Order: sequence, then C-alpha cells, then structure tokens
Amino acid sequence: MDGKEVHHIRPRVYGGTDDNNNLMPIPVANHRLITTWFINY
Repeated sequence: MDGKEVHHIRPRVYGGTDDNNNLMPIPVANHRLITTWFINY
C-alpha cells in the first residue's frame, strides 16, 4: 500500500479490534489528521 496506511475505524483504545471489518486503507495524510483528532478528543 504505497502512500496508504491501515486505519482502525473504531480505535483500539476505544474497544476497536484488528478484525478486517474494523480496518480500512486511507492516505497517510488523512490518517495523521484522523489520529490527531482522536488523540485530542
């Protein structure tokens, strides 16, 4: 996945799992934005 990362739809810290139905590939920049939002939530 060049330029993409695997995103947990429901973060593991909030009870999400590593199951395929909770994962999706997204662009690296978007993943950083989403991760930053969750850290500050």
